[in-house]
Amino acid sequence: QPTLGAIAEALQQLQGQYRWLLLDLPAGYSPLTRELLTLCDRSLVVVHPDANSHIRLHQQPLPANGDILINDLRVGSQLQEDLY
Repeated sequence: QPTLGAIAEALQQLQGQYRWLLLDLPAGYSPLTRELLTLCDRSLVVVHPDANSHIRLHQQPLPANGDILINDLRVGSQLQEDLY
């Protein structure tokens, strides 16, 4: 299994070749995920608009330079109208 240093080095090499690098990190904030987030310029947190997501949005801060990407948003839903 690659170390964080090896991943960081590989990302640094790829940054010179590509305009965008997309890392698909696991859900949650494990120590490895937190470390990998420090290597990212931006982050998108994908949420599904359900009751659990509403609660977690108020309890769990977004990472620095983080944005929310809402999956399966229903604009006509009264339960979801506070999300947009």
